Amino acid sequence: MIDIHSHLLPEIDDGADNIDTTIEIIKIYKSQGVDKVIATPHFYPSYFENTRDVIKREVEKVNILLKEKNIDFTILPGSEVYATRDTLLDLKEGRIQTLNDSRYILMEFDYRRFPDYGFDLIYEIGLLGYRVVVAHPERYHYVIKDITFLNKLIDEGCLIQINSSSLTGVFGKDVKKTALRIAENGSFNFLATDAHTQNIRGPHFEDALKILNKLKKDYYQTLSYNAEMLIKNVEICSELNKIKEKRSIFNIFRATKL
Repeated sequence: MIDIHSHLLPEIDDGADNIDTTIEIIKIYKSQGVDKVIATPHFYPSYFENTRDVIKREVEKVNILLKEKNIDFTILPGSEVYATRDTLLDLKEGRIQTLNDSRYILMEFDYRRFPDYGFDLIYEIGLLGYRVVVAHPERYHYVIKDITFLNKLIDEGCLIQINSSSLTGVFGKDVKKTALRIAENGSFNFLATDAHTQNIRGPHFEDALKILNKLKKDYYQTLSYNAEMLIKNVEICSELNKIKEKRSIFNIFRATKL
């Protein structure tokens, strides 16, 4: 498995606080057979100004250190872009680091309310030849409230990434329930750790993969393949299943009476 969403670079955002933490995170990755990760520090104007140049420099520094320590592990450049009205301009002017310099952009949206410019932004990004990978939608309040909102993102051509820690309950029962429904419906393309530390928000794939394996035996192969295609910048042809709205017994009874 390749992790496409990780905050393992040291002292660059709210992830690893120093290089020792980075090394500990990498040890956990390697214990699970992971030897390649896309570093995705936040690109969040006014909070984390991690531009393309900054990220490439920091990735190179850590990769050099890993070679010096004879640690067989590769970090690739990426970022987690917080959607704002300036995102399109930032992309056009080369400030945004895509996932391994591919056409794929990992994008995070406001947790409380989907922005009124959100769908226009996704459309305009597509016109530039890029494709949005939506980061952990199972954590967004409006998706938790109405999971069928995810269908609108799928209709816009977005790819969907859920967090392993969401499936295991790190973010609470509502997020876990939402992540499980997305997984049960086959409505996502990537599983990622969104690792920030070596502890509770560490890079833990194994427990989440056990959960997925109970739902569908070939999930591991499919998710691994999608991650490989992403880092190679190959077009990912995705026909995700739409999520159907659950009808309560009261709705069914009402429809029968009508």
